[in-house]
Formats: sequence, C-alpha cells, structure tokens
Amino acid sequence: MIDLKLIQVIKEVRAGNYSVLTMLGNTPLDGLTSIEALQYCYDLLPDNVKYEIVVEIYTMAKGSLENMKKYVRDIRKYRPSNYLEELPEKTQLLDLIPVYRGGCEDISKAACSLSWTLSRNTAEWFYNRYCICGQSPNLYKGVIKPDDIISYTNGRNEMEILQYRKVRQIEKLPLP
Repeated sequence: MIDLKLIQVIKEVRAGNYSVLTMLGNTPLDGLTSIEALQYCYDLLPDNVKYEIVVEIYTMAKGSLENMKKYVRDIRKYRPSNYLEELPEKTQLLDLIPVYRGGCEDISKAACSLSWTLSRNTAEWFYNRYCICGQSPNLYKGVIKPDDIISYTNGRNEMEILQYRKVRQIEKLPLP
C-alpha cells in the first residue's frame, strides 16, 4: 500500500531532490524508511546518483539489510573510477585485501554478507555486541580482490567495505 508520505517522496525524487531518500527514518518505528522508499524510487534515480544514494542509505540503515542486496550489487557498475583511493594507503596496492566480520551467520553464508571491515578490532566489536544481545556470533576473516569491492567507507570509523559474494578464503577465527 502506498501512503501519502511515499507519494510525496516520489514527487520529490521526480523533481530531482534525490537526497530526500537519505533523510527518512531508519527503522519501521520511524514510519517510511529510506530502504522502503528506495524500493519505489530506485528506477527513478539517474545513474550518476545511484551509487552515492545507495551507499548513504546502506551506511545509515539499521536492522535487516536484506532488501539492500540487489541495490548494492547493482551500484557496482556506477562506482567512481577512483573508488580505491578511499582505502587506507597500506591496502591500496594489495592483490588480496584481508577483511573481517563479526556476525551471526554460519560460515557457509558469510560471503553473502554485504558488510565486512578492514579492521579486526571492528569485527570483534560487532562480535561482542551480538554476544551482549544474547546471540551466538562468529568472527571471520577472508580476503577480497580490490576490484570486487563495491564501496569503502569510514564514516562511522568502521573501515567498512561493501561487497557482493566476493569475499574468499573465509575462515572462522578463534574467539577473542
């Protein structure tokens, strides 16, 4: 069902105000979320803004990001040519970049997880957060080729990379 808020968002996007998608709530308690609005508006976005909008929505989103997978996969073709320049210098020239993840998925599903980090400490922080919430997390290490990274952001000091099923050689690390 399309509500009045969504109709207004669609009108704004059609008028060229694409950032309206990033200003919505992040959880269902906020009403219409950015992810929900993106589902209706993605095809209305010009190609030159899809990358930036999807990365920003993904970075700010909370909760389940399952609905973001198709958009993250799609924006790879729109990433800027200089996307690797955002990576820390020590990783820019590596053929295989080590990445880490603290998450609740089984190792067979870990490669499907969109978010990984360049920092083991960050992965351990997520591992511990899941423990505090009473879940049974795992700590993983893998590698990724630079060309398989869709986006890198350090906006939340997480050294986060977005990828789509490209992390390889995944191993479960000993618990911290």
